[in-house]
Amino acid sequence: MTVRRASPWISQLERRRPVVALEGNEAADTVVVGGGIAGLATAFFVLRDTDRDVVLLEQGLVAHGATGHNAGQAVAALEGWFDEMAAELGEAEVMQGYREVLSGWDRLQDILTRLERPGDLLRVEGKVALSTPEAVRSLMNERAKWIAAGAPHMAMAVVKGALSDLPEGVKEVSEGEMMRVLRTIDRRYIAAVCMASGVLNAAVLTEALAEHLLVAYPKRFRLFERSAVRRARLGDEVAVTTDRGTVHGDNMVLCTNGYTDIEMQACEAPVYQGNVKGVVGFMAGRFGDGPDGAEAFFRGAEHGYYYLTRRQYAGRPFICIGGPEEELGADERYDAAKDYDPQAYEHIDAFARETLGDRDGWDMEWHGLMGYTPGGARLVGADPGSPSLLYNLGCNGIGLLASLAGGWKVAQLMRGTLFPHSMFDPSRLARDRIMRIV
Repeated sequence: MTVRRASPWISQLERRRPVVALEGNEAADTVVVGGGIAGLATAFFVLRDTDRDVVLLEQGLVAHGATGHNAGQAVAALEGWFDEMAAELGEAEVMQGYREVLSGWDRLQDILTRLERPGDLLRVEGKVALSTPEAVRSLMNERAKWIAAGAPHMAMAVVKGALSDLPEGVKEVSEGEMMRVLRTIDRRYIAAVCMASGVLNAAVLTEALAEHLLVAYPKRFRLFERSAVRRARLGDEVAVTTDRGTVHGDNMVLCTNGYTDIEMQACEAPVYQGNVKGVVGFMAGRFGDGPDGAEAFFRGAEHGYYYLTRRQYAGRPFICIGGPEEELGADERYDAAKDYDPQAYEHIDAFARETLGDRDGWDMEWHGLMGYTPGGARLVGADPGSPSLLYNLGCNGIGLLASLAGGWKVAQLMRGTLFPHSMFDPSRLARDRIMRIV
């Protein structure tokens, strides 16, 4: 089988717009940096909910970064366990973060309704599978926290005899039933939680957003691609400079994932600087069979986790698997054309054989950049030392809902809305920085 090194999501883009780069100087109320789903969603909610005008700058092409190189899932989830994050970030703050992630479903519906594209999202049943008793106990607590935050009922099943003292509402099933629920031949999994999930092409949605905003707000929205930001001056106003021009504005919203090497001219260094590490995530996909769905398989700390998505692609069933990661060096920039860890796809092959029992190979292989902050939570809100700099930045590792929720929150902050403290507040990094200095 010939493997194509390309993202299936970008391959589906039908771009009709010309590329317009920044040539000269512009002025706007808000400058959004980053043309992925986070940047376009932020622009959407700022334009919809305020009277501000927006200029968006993208270093490459809209949706061709992390947004076009993901696993194609929409899942209300975070990578860390609640108790671990609460010990570092605060229990009330993490619970508020859970509520904000869950609100991403409403924000996604807002966008799909406005674009008149309800069919872009296919709602499916998602499943999380675990293989150790310790992880299952953590998942039971995690499930309770998500339900307390407002998540719909999350059914949970455990293999008979795997655990004692099961809480009310947890169903015991046979090993064979567990394998059927998870659609796997692998016998190692002893528990699963089912939850509402979705599959969609975030790149197609983001490009549709760009087209919509240009038409709906011709006097208030301007989009410049192939316009990488080189430096930004922060103060009572901002000046955001590319190779060929500068945009002056009241504030700037950084909506990038790992693209953070902007020279910042400010009285106090922004908290994101030095706090975002780049991580390359690897994925592979092939045409297969079976109903649509989304699964995540946790295989113990030594093996990490894998996620599997089943969906329709170009009228045919398509299976996508991801999980392996490689952390970039401190000064290393991500290169979309580079061949990173060659063993990553071998690990995906091994997982596919153990999980699905096939050796069919792959039609496509791709990788994408994720930007992680300390604690693994994205940054949403104003920089504590430079209020003219706001963030909808970073990667929570799973899905796109947090990006949408973050864009809406930034727009409401511009309206003067006050929110409870959240795990996503940039001020947590200022606190961590002070603690490290002391």
